[in-house]
Amino acid sequence: TIVSEPVRSIIEELEPDVHQMFPLPVMQPRKEEAFEHVYMLNVCNRIDALNHEESHLNWKFREDGSPAYCMAESISSAQFAVNNAVVAGINLWFDKWHPSVCFCSDDFRDAIVSRKYRHAKFTEVIEV
Repeated sequence: TIVSEPVRSIIEELEPDVHQMFPLPVMQPRKEEAFEHVYMLNVCNRIDALNHEESHLNWKFREDGSPAYCMAESISSAQFAVNNAVVAGINLWFDKWHPSVCFCSDDFRDAIVSRKYRHAKFTEVIEV
């Protein structure tokens, strides 16, 4: 994921020294100075926060009945449910069952929205 300097600042404010961010200068053709600095973000929190019973996803199970992974036909049709007790105090994370979706806390969403960052899209999740 690529993030701007303002988003990098929000992430560091909410979770200092948790995630990896690598600077990437954006260059203009035929110019020697960077036009802008953006950051490649590696979200480092990997947790088991999805509530399997309340999430409306297509779960694939192992032979012993334990979940192997889950799928959604599209992110917009998925209904994720997260366990509040597991995500308390965490602002950005990937879930081990659905690693293609980056989840965020209400605090992170509110910080982005309050600064009028227009490019972020958020989907509500069920909190249990």
